[in-house]
Amino acid sequence: MNVKILSAGMMIMLLAAKGWAQPYPVGVRMQAMGGAGAAAPNDAEAIYSNVALLSELRGASMTLFYTRPFGLREVNLASFAASARVAGFGLGVAMIDFGDEVYHDRYYHAAAARRFGDKSAFAFGLAVQLRHLSIRGYGSAMALGINLGTAFQFDSKIRGGVFITNVNQPELGEAREKISPTVTAGMAFSPREGWTLQLDYYRELGFNDEIRFGAETRVLPMLLVRVGGASNPDRFSAGLAIELGHAALQAAANTHSDLGTTQFYAISLSSKKFQAEGRQ
Repeated sequence: MNVKILSAGMMIMLLAAKGWAQPYPVGVRMQAMGGAGAAAPNDAEAIYSNVALLSELRGASMTLFYTRPFGLREVNLASFAASARVAGFGLGVAMIDFGDEVYHDRYYHAAAARRFGDKSAFAFGLAVQLRHLSIRGYGSAMALGINLGTAFQFDSKIRGGVFITNVNQPELGEAREKISPTVTAGMAFSPREGWTLQLDYYRELGFNDEIRFGAETRVLPMLLVRVGGASNPDRFSAGLAIELGHAALQAAANTHSDLGTTQFYAISLSSKKFQAEGRQ
């Protein structure tokens, strides 16, 4: 094993130690907005930020996402997410694939969400995720986690959301180590059409709490610009989305105070035109 592969393997293990439900930076819009995304609807990648938001999506959509964390050539992170609305439910599936020839981590997600109430002011969502982790020389292990999400529509401008991952504290490996839950509580504010401001509080046992914030604005009919930041560790982010009818090309980048910069790329396809249905 050469030095580059060994270094990449060590980096992967450090990244993976951050958490179970979302240990890797997926969700291109969320990454462009400092990691915030628990309260405002997105596309199929809402399955990563708050499963309840799937209830607000219309039609069918899918997103393909790719990055090399911190520019490591030996490490690839890719994901696929798809959603559809069926019989009043927002349904979603996703897969995350991360690693190299030494350390390989894969997640499979399946989710359902629904809105309730006369004005659909409350939504609830549930997701199950199967993790398959393999490390060369150590074997492989699997675990099944459960995620729960809620979303609230306070009025036409303010939304709230809470996303709890790993509520069943699944056990991984022969050591049967329990994986801690994480909690994200967020607010989204739309002061005017084409603008969204988001603020999330993220909590995981054993780690410092995080504050995540982001903003999105439509500067042209087909162009969205996003910026954001987060604490613990301090990082800043930016990105854009170009909407071309039924397709959207998206890119983002964020900085890390210790590990450097990561660039993200994604393409989204929808059964409805992006500009026609709009984003909030």
